[in-house]
Amino acid sequence: MERDTNTYLYDIIQSCHNIKTFTTNIDFQTYEADSLIKSAVERQFIIIGESLHRIHRFDPVMYTQNRHRVP
Repeated sequence: MERDTNTYLYDIIQSCHNIKTFTTNIDFQTYEADSLIKSAVERQFIIIGESLHRIHRFDPVMYTQNRHRVP
């Protein structure tokens, strides 16, 4: 299955949502002590990084035009 830029952007949004869900109602000390939560959050950051890398490779114009925009 061929994936496109929009699919990778969706993956990034979904990973951000997951990170927020995983870390809602916990403080940093709880986060630090819970290896399961830490692993889950780290995995979401890996997905974000991989998606950004693929966007950069498959659609460098879009990547370059939008990499400094923060909503």
